Amino acid sequence: MTDTKLFSISPEPIGTVKNMILTVIGTPQERLGEIVTAVIQSISDAILTEADIIAFCEEHLPRYRRPRMILFDNVPRNPTGKIEKNKLRKKYC
Repeated sequence: MTDTKLFSISPEPIGTVKNMILTVIGTPQERLGEIVTAVIQSISDAILTEADIIAFCEEHLPRYRRPRMILFDNVPRNPTGKIEKNKLRKKYC
């Protein structure tokens, strides 16, 4: 759950899409409280660009749910496969 001063945003439609593992975290931002940050890991040889992700989000998500920051990095998982968002928050917040 990412909290901004106006909305609480839950990452429900986020998951494995188009040969990538994608999750969102909230990163601190002074004016809004937090901003939506997408962390993306490619799981194939396909080359993903920030422009591709932005175009996909513009087509499928309302404006307030779109990530304002996009990061390409490994998405850590625990032994059962669950994404460890606390490790991402420690790294980027």
